[in-house]
Amino acid sequence: LPRATFANVSREAIDLCQRLLEKDPRRRVSAVQALRQPWFQDASKPSPYGNHESGAVSERTFQLLRRYNASHKVRRAALCIIASDLPEAQFRNARDTFHALDRDGDGLLSPEELKD
Repeated sequence: LPRATFANVSREAIDLCQRLLEKDPRRRVSAVQALRQPWFQDASKPSPYGNHESGAVSERTFQLLRRYNASHKVRRAALCIIASDLPEAQFRNARDTFHALDRDGDGLLSPEELKD
């Protein structure tokens, strides 16, 4: 995105977003760590989303985030059920394809592994 897009965005907000958008889950901040970031803690921020202690971030926002996470888990569970119903030959073929794509053997497909 052009720098002008972020001209009025604080350094703390940009830093928080970058930490939340980290692709590597081991390096990504947790929700608890995110809430400890300066952007959430500064009551003087003009944004309605700053300083969760003041109640500016509504409980509804957190409910929606929890629901999104839960829907991801439900979707993953549904895919596991579908995969378990595949005939063995089809499952073996899908598993072999997955392992061929998973070059680092971590059990996850990164965007880089999918590009090649």
